[in-house]
Amino acid sequence: MRYLLVLLALSITGLSNGQSLVYGLYTDANAPYNGYSILATIDAGTGTILEKDTIYGYDAVALGSSSFDQLSGNYIYVAAGNQSFDLLSRNVYTNTTVSSPPSTMTANALQFDMASGQTYALGYDMSTGTTFLSIDVTTGTATVVSSLAQVDAVVLGASCFDPMDGIFYFIGISTDFQSKLFGVDAQSGQLVMDITMDLGPNEYLNELEYDIEGDVFYALHRTGSGIMHFAQIDPVSGQIFDLLDITGNVNYFTPDASVYEQENDQFIMLTVSPNTILTIDADEGEVLSQAPISYSIIELEVDNVDFANAQFVSVAEYERESLDLFPNPSDGRLFISSPTQYLENTPYLIRDNTGAIVARGSLNPESSADVQELKNGSYIISVQGESGVYAAPFLIQR
Repeated sequence: MRYLLVLLALSITGLSNGQSLVYGLYTDANAPYNGYSILATIDAGTGTILEKDTIYGYDAVALGSSSFDQLSGNYIYVAAGNQSFDLLSRNVYTNTTVSSPPSTMTANALQFDMASGQTYALGYDMSTGTTFLSIDVTTGTATVVSSLAQVDAVVLGASCFDPMDGIFYFIGISTDFQSKLFGVDAQSGQLVMDITMDLGPNEYLNELEYDIEGDVFYALHRTGSGIMHFAQIDPVSGQIFDLLDITGNVNYFTPDASVYEQENDQFIMLTVSPNTILTIDADEGEVLSQAPISYSIIELEVDNVDFANAQFVSVAEYERESLDLFPNPSDGRLFISSPTQYLENTPYLIRDNTGAIVARGSLNPESSADVQELKNGSYIISVQGESGVYAAPFLIQR
């Protein structure tokens, strides 16, 4: 697989003022090789760094290697340090490392499936060409699901995932040199979409994002005359609809440094020269903010955890997963056990009966969660298990 661009990615959670938070790896320009990296929490509206999580032992990242666990809030990327590469999972809410197995993969365009909790990517094999991969973040291994012989090259930063239908989408160049929107069924690895894009000479599409509830694609459309548009793509016809001319806002952009915030329908991207974080209201087709930044951020990932948990963690999962709670009802302390794994320091989320997240943290050494602040009522607790998300309902009763 030949890659056409260089790589990066972005992350967000809705704020009360309609703006969003982004998470990204932060580089200290004065000390780029200092034995640590920083995972920053950033206000996309102002560009202000709100929190820095220092991750010791790793001072570099493999570009294009990041993803985000939308069910538990784990920032996943291939981290380099001490002459080794590890697939690091770092929880952004508790600033703790969930797992860090040695990485055995060569993969790009990592995408997380909110519905199944699985991570997928694109790879390359010398004999078969472009491959579709399933990534095990607990072991660091990549399994080839299928070979995509029709794909000659992939546009870095132009991939996304539809969890409703389980389809991995990306823009690539076919072996007959056509720019196409490809779709791969994640379970079977079969190519289910192969649409030729309606592009003229010297026109390009970058930064593909997918609106899950709206069932539409967005991207950057660059024309031969140097004009750049925020655009919508019709996946049936391949037509491109330019929604907003952003030429005056963007001299250039960092490839793969865009995300889509699902709750507020915001397309957020990193621009270069000037260095800014640009936020676009996708529904209205207008710029919400453009925040200047003076620091270096890479490998950003979107945080749609609230959205994903409300959409995809259902009562059916309670019957499948091995997760026991006691006492239940609880009056302030909730102990959690699983016959299949050790739960100490495991990140957890608690949602009320409307789906809103009301508490989050990590289980203490007794594998318990403090629920003293919760009012009487019914709740759902979910934790990140070895093979996915474990969830169960409980009551607060005093």
